[in-house]
Amino acid sequence: MSPAPATTSAPGTAAPGAVRPWYRNRLLWVVLALVALLLLGRILFPGQRVYSQPLDPQNPRSAGAQAVSRVLADHGIEVRIARGEAALKRIDVDARTTVVVPNPADLGRSTLATLRAQDPQALIVLLGDTALTADLTGERPGAPTSGLVAARCEDPLLRGLTLSTGLTLTYALPGTSAADPCFSTASGTLLLHDRHDARTQMFAAGDVFTNSAVLDADNAAVAVRLLGQRDRLVWYVADTKDTVQSDGRSLWLFLPPWTGSVLALLVLAFGAFVLWRGRRLGPLVIEPLPVTVRAIETTESRGRMYHRVRDRDHAARVLGEASLRRLRKLLNLPKDAPAEQVAELIALRHDRE
Repeated sequence: MSPAPATTSAPGTAAPGAVRPWYRNRLLWVVLALVALLLLGRILFPGQRVYSQPLDPQNPRSAGAQAVSRVLADHGIEVRIARGEAALKRIDVDARTTVVVPNPADLGRSTLATLRAQDPQALIVLLGDTALTADLTGERPGAPTSGLVAARCEDPLLRGLTLSTGLTLTYALPGTSAADPCFSTASGTLLLHDRHDARTQMFAAGDVFTNSAVLDADNAAVAVRLLGQRDRLVWYVADTKDTVQSDGRSLWLFLPPWTGSVLALLVLAFGAFVLWRGRRLGPLVIEPLPVTVRAIETTESRGRMYHRVRDRDHAARVLGEASLRRLRKLLNLPKDAPAEQVAELIALRHDRE
């Protein structure tokens, strides 16, 4: 027999059945190239973080205030953003500065004192209700209002403007200590000054500055005039972490906003687990007493239990002890006779050594 002819492969091609080296895998190189391009784009063009908090100057969604922030910047107002007390202290706040707080509910007495200590001449505008409202105004909270609210005041800054608000709380109608409040209704007023410091203003209808409502009525004009009174605007996003124990803040303010939903989900899951794994007891069975149980039933039940758990040692010990008791009785031996004596007597009776 002649040997089979040798097969050869063309240069640059792999032999049939041969494994291609990893560096010749085109799909792998394509994946690596895509990963490299993504990393390079991330480094050269870092994406801007988007904030979702209501009235945040960098929130482009309907509840944000990015539109107002950009309009103020277009009008020549220098807009700075401070997130937390530490960032606020790094910004130079002077008499030409307006500080707006979009989330005054996160303010404490200590953070408000720090805010005022930046410069006593700075203008402070609080958007929305705050736990310090009663201390600042001396008035009780007012009833909610909605719809169009005209500025019924002689202040040239806001005179002749009309707000279009959703359902929002108001400050109670001020007493004789406050003069000529703007945007007043029968239920209260939307704009009020601090009774101790006139440079601190509280504007209840902060929702009119959101991206979805700023174009309604004269909301944009009110935003520009109220927040653009001075050359510089510091958008101070308060942080509950800056409060101290003496502020008396609630523990819920320091927890993430999804804490309540998670706790509710855990309670529902625990209830479902109890219903799933809990014992379902049937109706009570009425049986006359006393109940007589035959000895053979107890014995058989114990035997089945020993067999189920395969406890052979215990079963053998029980059988041995029972056998000894019966043999002692048959041989007229005392109850405490040892097993060796029983075995010897049985062997003697049967003529065994």
